[in-house]
Amino acid sequence: MQVLPGWAAQRHTAWLAQHQQQTGPATTATPELSILSYNVWFEPVAFEQRMEGFGRLLQSLGHPDILLLQEVTHNALLVWNRADWPSRYQWPAMPSPDMAYFTLLAYRKDRVVADSPGDYAQRQPLQSIMGRDVLSLRCRLKDQGSSWPPLLVAVSHLESPTGRDK
Repeated sequence: MQVLPGWAAQRHTAWLAQHQQQTGPATTATPELSILSYNVWFEPVAFEQRMEGFGRLLQSLGHPDILLLQEVTHNALLVWNRADWPSRYQWPAMPSPDMAYFTLLAYRKDRVVADSPGDYAQRQPLQSIMGRDVLSLRCRLKDQGSSWPPLLVAVSHLESPTGRDK
């Protein structure tokens, strides 16, 4: 079993102990879930190379099951859509066109299923000078039944101390 840091490890360990009491020891390996949290960085510095490099990073990591992305721009989406990797993912909460940069959450279609109504991720505004929000999704690993607990994954972006204008 993979060791998870802090609070997540305690929750998973408690759930696993309770599940094993109810069902007996696991006879097969516990399925793994991979999550990548990544700040894409909206600055135009070496933009195309960085966006293409992000696709190579995903490939080198085996295409993580869940992506939690910050500082994504519409231009990044245009570059990514020229590649093959975005089609592996469901993108449940695309931003409005007037947002300069935003957070995104994506999950692999072949590994994860949304438990939220209509595969919908929720954007909830935060009390923020910069218009920040938190994007969340309830989901679970596909084809695992009750052998894996439901998940709530979320992504947000920290407020810059300098505010909107630098």
